[in-house]
Amino acid sequence: MRLWLSILALIITASGASARGEEAAPKTDQEAAEKDNAQSGISESLLEMRDPFKQPVLVVEKIVLRSELESFQTESFKLIGVITGADRLRAILADPNGKSHFVSERMKIGTRRGVIKKITEDEVQVDERITNIVGKEEIVRVQLRLPAELESEEGGSKTAQGATQNAAGSYDPAQR
Repeated sequence: MRLWLSILALIITASGASARGEEAAPKTDQEAAEKDNAQSGISESLLEMRDPFKQPVLVVEKIVLRSELESFQTESFKLIGVITGADRLRAILADPNGKSHFVSERMKIGTRRGVIKKITEDEVQVDERITNIVGKEEIVRVQLRLPAELESEEGGSKTAQGATQNAAGSYDPAQR
């Protein structure tokens, strides 16, 4: 019985406040925060700053793998060799499982939406999109380089077996 009376009293009080023209309570948290900020005089620039005592909320995106190259982190790939051609350069990458992949520029690679931007005779440059601690998206460049013992001698690049690719594009396993 007391519960019903207290509920009835609350309803009458709330309806009486709105009938007298008093300001009703804000409907959302954002409206309440705006009202408090307007009363306290806090500038908008201070409100947009990140609170250093709160852990940022990480947005987890559902990642759909489209190729085997997108199932490993970019740093886990090893550059085995670079193939020169008439039109463009292609690279041979080995994934952590040991499987070789032939890649070219503008191919997607890695778990962080990486794209191969440039292939040179001794490295592959990959641009990856990451979300930093503030929540903004950044582009990070990852470079996959040939190991020192496989780097080119006299303008050719060596493959993992030690064969040298000359400027004409043909392989000669005898050259080392």
